[in-house]
Amino acid sequence: MVIQKPEWYEKAEPALHGIMDGFASRVRAKLETPPESIIQRVNPFLLRARNAENPDDLAARILDTFTFHSEATMFGNVMEGLVITVCEHAYNGYKSMTPGVDLEYTDPKGIRVAVQIKSGENWGNSGEREKLREKFQTVRRILNQQYVQVRCIEGCCYGRSRRRDMGDFEQIVGAEFWQEITGWDGTAEAVFALIAEHAEDGMHAERSAAHSRVLACLEENAIVESGVIHWEQLLKFVLRK
Repeated sequence: MVIQKPEWYEKAEPALHGIMDGFASRVRAKLETPPESIIQRVNPFLLRARNAENPDDLAARILDTFTFHSEATMFGNVMEGLVITVCEHAYNGYKSMTPGVDLEYTDPKGIRVAVQIKSGENWGNSGEREKLREKFQTVRRILNQQYVQVRCIEGCCYGRSRRRDMGDFEQIVGAEFWQEITGWDGTAEAVFALIAEHAEDGMHAERSAAHSRVLACLEENAIVESGVIHWEQLLKFVLRK
């Protein structure tokens, strides 16, 4: 299915591709991390609990664990960049300098909107959510000095599409959020399709090379020998001073 894109989105695409190119570059740099550092940064207790069938499987699990956490952290910043970029082109939004706010823009009704961007809904405990409420209360006081009407939004990039009135702010989730910040109901699908164009971005060779280096390091440190995993040796290697 071909998505009919509005003009503002077509103008935003070069910047969106640039964000994804930057993410790919950072992932490549992470894959160049020395194998000793990769092994020492993963949780040996979790690895033991999950088990591994053979040395090759162990190396794959170590690399996957290391890269998943790194990529998840980096992708949070990527999502923020994507959100701000589409809003910039649709509503002249921009990265906010107001403490506690990621994005500011003026909606079609002329109301000032302050957004804190979250990847998904399950980002914090009750204490952290209460701090978000307090931040929005402060933000509203600051912006009310400049604008007659102010809206505060907790914007969640993924999750079941919905919006909820939280009192001091609105929680808007999923496709509903992407539409809120652009006025176009196809924004989430368009951004998803753009990300798909960069999927892995030809990094199979880099991942394979990193896997080989991790496996070689396991062998050099007698963590694996002749197809056998010496789990106690792995623990000593990770916990050594």
